[in-house]
Amino acid sequence: MDLNKEQEVLYYNLIVRYSFSENQKRIIYKGLVDGVDVTVYAKPKYDWGQMDEIRKGLKDKLNISLYSNPEYDWSEMKEIRLGLISNVDISVYSNYSNYLQMKQIRLGLEKNLDVSIYNKPELSHEQMEQIRLGIEQGLNVTIYLNKEYNYRQMREIRLGLVNKIDVSIYLNSKFNWMQMFEIRRGLEKTLDVSVYASLDFGWEQMRKIRTGLENNLDVSYYSNPKFNNNQIEQIKDGLNKRLDVSCYAVLEYNEKQMELIKKGLINKLDINWYSSPEFNYEQMLEIYLGLQNKLDVSSYVNPEIDFITMKKIRLNLTKCKRNP
Repeated sequence: MDLNKEQEVLYYNLIVRYSFSENQKRIIYKGLVDGVDVTVYAKPKYDWGQMDEIRKGLKDKLNISLYSNPEYDWSEMKEIRLGLISNVDISVYSNYSNYLQMKQIRLGLEKNLDVSIYNKPELSHEQMEQIRLGIEQGLNVTIYLNKEYNYRQMREIRLGLVNKIDVSIYLNSKFNWMQMFEIRRGLEKTLDVSVYASLDFGWEQMRKIRTGLENNLDVSYYSNPKFNNNQIEQIKDGLNKRLDVSCYAVLEYNEKQMELIKKGLINKLDINWYSSPEFNYEQMLEIYLGLQNKLDVSSYVNPEIDFITMKKIRLNLTKCKRNP
């Protein structure tokens, strides 16, 4: 839209007087098109974002003096402007220096919530949001109104309250949010979470136990925090395949040893030849490969024989079998 002569003169005088950026010039021009008093904000102390917020306020006939202090950045100005549009008490949050905190308080005021519950500068905007959402949902937010909880932990507790489960089981702030998530999901599925609701388990261990319970597996074989995630996975996989995991679900075996014994069970090999913690993984592998090739492994099934020697014996046996 074109400016009239008077507006053109004013625009020219302003841009000649000050070294405005192209964006600042654009906002001044838009203000003239809107018919507002651009001299209110056509000043070097405002960046273009601040200018635009003041322009919008002038256009909506708001009391822009409430936020035209250049100490407010444009995003803070925006939150105050939106509060004025909604006719809420902006003084409740106008002293904040974080626009995201301002936003959470403004949103609460717009819904007539008791924002005093979370109007605390020490809370992050994410924590404020979880408390605000809880109030909106009619929950007892005092259960998680504790700055020791980060916002993700607050969210897990809030979601538990929404789903009417016993959140007291995971209220310990020492549980990280992922551990809380696994306990919450278990409770929502009415599982016996007492099996894994312990700080001794990491969240990945918890997940493997939870999903095992969901699939009606006997998780007692691997619900030991001393098992690492890979060991648990080998045991869980064996249970899923309906194998007798009792022969390898022991701490003495690492995950590679467990996998070899599991493969032996799958392939119906006589795992008794190598299912002993006395053998390391490499020795087990040589015996496993021998059994798989239907060799007489008895000549090298000895933990005192190193795996390199075992390999030589196995290869020689293979050669003899091919060339009798």
